[in-house]
Amino acid sequence: MKRKKGKVFLFRVSYTLFSMFLCYYLRFGMVLFLILFVGGMFLIWTGLRWRDKSKREEELFFTRMDYLEQLICSYKRYQILSLALKESTESTGLSGALRKVEEGEEKKAFLWIEEKMGNDRMRWIHNFLLEAQTLGGDIEDSLDLMLMEVQQIKERVAFHEKKRQSKMREYDICLILSGFLLLFSRALLPETILTQMVTGRMYKLMAAGILVLYFLVTKAVLKKGMGNWREDFQYEKQKTQEKKSFSTWLLYVCLNLRHKSVYQAMACAGQESLKHRTAQFLEAVYEEPAAIKPYMDFADSLGFREAKTGMRLLYAVREQDYGHLEKQILSLVAYNNRLMEDTWNQGSKRELAFLSFAKNLPFALAGVKIGVDMIWYILIMMEQFSLFV
Repeated sequence: MKRKKGKVFLFRVSYTLFSMFLCYYLRFGMVLFLILFVGGMFLIWTGLRWRDKSKREEELFFTRMDYLEQLICSYKRYQILSLALKESTESTGLSGALRKVEEGEEKKAFLWIEEKMGNDRMRWIHNFLLEAQTLGGDIEDSLDLMLMEVQQIKERVAFHEKKRQSKMREYDICLILSGFLLLFSRALLPETILTQMVTGRMYKLMAAGILVLYFLVTKAVLKKGMGNWREDFQYEKQKTQEKKSFSTWLLYVCLNLRHKSVYQAMACAGQESLKHRTAQFLEAVYEEPAAIKPYMDFADSLGFREAKTGMRLLYAVREQDYGHLEKQILSLVAYNNRLMEDTWNQGSKRELAFLSFAKNLPFALAGVKIGVDMIWYILIMMEQFSLFV
């Protein structure tokens, strides 16, 4: 902790010295120096606070993923929920849940874990394992599917955060280069012209405005650039959100298909955002169990084309005999994996779009500053020329 505070102190001292040098070299007055100093210190404080939050989110994410991986693997080995839960909580340091497991309260242990770091996916896995422990049956293939999905999520989120960090480094490089560009352009101005420029009131206001814009842009980039380690995105488009909800619902159906009927699997695959439509769909299937119309009506209500393919595959599973069931489930899983990957890529691309664009902003601001300097320089030269004539 002391080492961390020492690094922060040295960083702030270094920035203070840099601000003093920059103001001396650029001939900024006290007002511009205060803007540069206060704005920089605020960004340092904000950046460090957001970085610590990002690290906590990262630690929580990997703890959650490690716990789920260990829980599924341990259940595959022991086929006893209490032993699997004890091993997974011990390996991930969830001492509060471990005490409840030792007391024989698996449900309370699950509730404790869900309260600390749970989400819809974790709650569904917990309920699935509790039901499997109660009813029994062969769920080995379903466990493999759950484990594969957890591993895919971990890989996707880690790759997304690496891309975010790469975009941040690109912005940092562009910010430094734009600063050197401003310094170089200032060095090209004659000393006498430079003295006249920096003493003007309008020039100081313009310089202050450029500094403030630099700080605002950097603050926005810091906010977007700090990793949040979310497993799902908040999609702006309703169609994309529907696609994500449908792919999750279809995954839960696949998990249940190996030990339940198709109707039971669909009924147990709860997805809150589709609750009303799935209820109508199940009612229609119950009334016409052999018809494809309820499946197509449900797909039409979602509003995207890929849903029809998924519902046709699900309908085909229902119509096949038991010997073809495994092949049909694997086909459905493969389709759903492609759908989930496509939906994730759309969310990742949208979330990183601002950072991809932001690296151009420092050069744009530097260009505005240099352009104004050139106009100022031309006006001064014209004034001197008129006096000479």
